[in-house]
Amino acid sequence: MARFPRRALVTGVAALGLALTAAGCSDPSEGTVTATNGRIAEQVTSPNGQHCHNFVLQDVHSVNNNLLADILLYDGPDCTTPAHGKSYYLARGITTTDFGRVWRSFSVVGQ
Repeated sequence: MARFPRRALVTGVAALGLALTAAGCSDPSEGTVTATNGRIAEQVTSPNGQHCHNFVLQDVHSVNNNLLADILLYDGPDCTTPAHGKSYYLARGITTTDFGRVWRSFSVVGQ
């Protein structure tokens, strides 16, 4: 069994601790959400994770989630769903395109 000098062991443990701390400090709402109505694209950069975000575009049919977190899409404004409506869970790194639905707002999951 190899023996490591005590200083090397302490340095390795400290570096691991810094890496874990840095990984835990990244902002989940960092990145972009891109929405399109088929003609025009709207991009929201690093949205505040504590709020609902209304799309400026009307008739958004496609949303690309490039945040570090998942999002919920809503049929109604202000993160609401009309009667018989449903929210839609969109994982990070995924794009949804549904020409039968229109998205009007989104929120960041877990914020």
